Amino acid sequence: MTVVTLLAPSHTALMFAVYTRRMRYYTLKMIDAFIASALTCITFAETPDESIGKNLRYSRDLRRKVELDAAAFLAFCEARNIFLNDYEMDQAGIDFIFTRNGHGCGFWDRGLEELGERLTKACKRFKECNLYVGDDKKIYIM
Repeated sequence: MTVVTLLAPSHTALMFAVYTRRMRYYTLKMIDAFIASALTCITFAETPDESIGKNLRYSRDLRRKVELDAAAFLAFCEARNIFLNDYEMDQAGIDFIFTRNGHGCGFWDRGLEELGERLTKACKRFKECNLYVGDDKKIYIM
């Protein structure tokens, strides 16, 4: 186990957490789904590949911020006994971006009852985020 400090995008301390192997696994599973869903949201296309082209790459900044947000979300949930054990992490990444950005779907409409409500409240602690394509043809997050 490694103890890390998780920082919010504003670089203020969000929380301290024990970052276990299990959390690392869950975080990595969420990242790709989070990014793919965010790309779909900003382009209103069926799939990210159709919408912005296959020649664009993720910036290091995008990957780092998404990983920090996913880890912070999971740590926040775990600290409050909100566990996603039976929830697919790919779907969690999708629901995390949709819920935090207020897209009209997400954790709250998955039929999870109290768990969905608690996950929705946890998402609201994170600011809305948006992606954009830089002059270098890499995808960034703001």
